[in-house]
Amino acid sequence: MTQPATHLAERQSASGGKVWLYRFTWHVPPKYLDPALPPLGAFHSIELPFMFGTGDFSQIPGGLALSKAPGSDISRLTNQMLTAWTNFAKKGDPNGVGVPEWPSYDTNKRVVMVWSADSEAVADPDGSRREIWERWHFNPY
Repeated sequence: MTQPATHLAERQSASGGKVWLYRFTWHVPPKYLDPALPPLGAFHSIELPFMFGTGDFSQIPGGLALSKAPGSDISRLTNQMLTAWTNFAKKGDPNGVGVPEWPSYDTNKRVVMVWSADSEAVADPDGSRREIWERWHFNPY
């Protein structure tokens, strides 16, 4: 998922459009998981309760236990993401009060917002992986 999204962001940026790329790395702390489960990491769709501000983790492993835990990190991340998405919907730019500075993506700096307990914009995270994929062209035609 990462490489096709990065490639799309690069093409959009190169054509003059503004694009903001993100990576979601927050994961359910292992202490809330069934001991029989392996650490799950940030799996697909885990960002949705944060992104939409629902606070409903009931559909994810460990979610019921997590919903009873103190939520300062969860609340902060939810507020940041919800604010960024709302800002983007209102003005076409996710930046504003309550959101870590999030520069638009370009092929020089390749800044990506890494959403986590300590969200921050990071230049070219996993750049070595991205470089490996550069020789493979994602041409839909």
